[in-house]
Amino acid sequence: MAENDGNENRYSNTSECQATHTNYIQTTATRLCMMGAAALALAGSCGEAFAASSTAPERHGSFPATSPDGGRIAFASSRGTVIPSGQSPWFYTHIFIMDMDGSKVRQLTTAQTADTAPVWTPDGTWIVFGAIDRKSQHETLDAVHPDGSARHTIMAGDFLPWVRISPDGRRVIYTATRADAPAGVFTIRMDGTDSQPVNTGLDRPWDGIYSPDGRQIVFSRWPDPPDGPQRRPTDVYIADADGANRRLIATYPDLIQVPSWSPDRRSIAYQTYTGSKGEADVVVLDIATGVFRRVSHRDGVYLDETPSWTPDGRLLFQSTRSGRFEVYAMDADGSNVQLLTH
Repeated sequence: MAENDGNENRYSNTSECQATHTNYIQTTATRLCMMGAAALALAGSCGEAFAASSTAPERHGSFPATSPDGGRIAFASSRGTVIPSGQSPWFYTHIFIMDMDGSKVRQLTTAQTADTAPVWTPDGTWIVFGAIDRKSQHETLDAVHPDGSARHTIMAGDFLPWVRISPDGRRVIYTATRADAPAGVFTIRMDGTDSQPVNTGLDRPWDGIYSPDGRQIVFSRWPDPPDGPQRRPTDVYIADADGANRRLIATYPDLIQVPSWSPDRRSIAYQTYTGSKGEADVVVLDIATGVFRRVSHRDGVYLDETPSWTPDGRLLFQSTRSGRFEVYAMDADGSNVQLLTH
């Protein structure tokens, strides 16, 4: 496990950061924006994800994840950061935690990296997240204690920043990437060793998540090119944890991503992507029947996305309904929506 001085500045020259931003756009943006929805999850739309523009929504709260004991929420935010003119707020996010009611907010990371998509280990001792160094443009999977101490790097490489931890806390499942599509689903030990592909027998598998007992995984197949202006149907599969005994359980008419397994083990929440700029919804898949239902009752052109279940069966999600990214909570049927970040 590679130790680094994660909560100190990796470099301090602001003009140097600005100079590298254009090159960053040309590399990472090309890889993610060609994947469409991956960029949507990161910043709301492919065009906004890495554009050198201050018009992208402020990230006051995004990618929420509840602690195993249900007492705290980890999330990404650009709050309190001076963002250079013309740069995206996504490029300046850090990891924060707060109580379930939005109080007692504390910043955990301060390094010169874009830190995003936190997830908790099952024992609650670590928060794992994706990070991109603003100077070197290197992507890493990092971890930090909930008190902000002992930040370190688990692995480096090209991968989507949202990962999932096995129920026993020993392995991370992640999606490796290449220029225009996912390169496959892999797992790695929490100490950064023993990276292994999950042999699903499919081309372009991605977005894997462990079942609550750790014996199976659910993943999707990256869709073929659209049959129309916006349609990219997504097949969802379940298989043994090593990829064996794969079977199709559902097909959604558009692209879906960022799965979260419900505490009752019966359903998985996803966010949608139809190809329409600025629009996304939260849907829930019933695993037994293969039926999806939309639970975020969006009434305008904004984003409801990155769903994450709480231990008591509610859903956290990020939304731009207020004009900037904030963290909200709602009941499993989409009712009782509550703003948590302030």
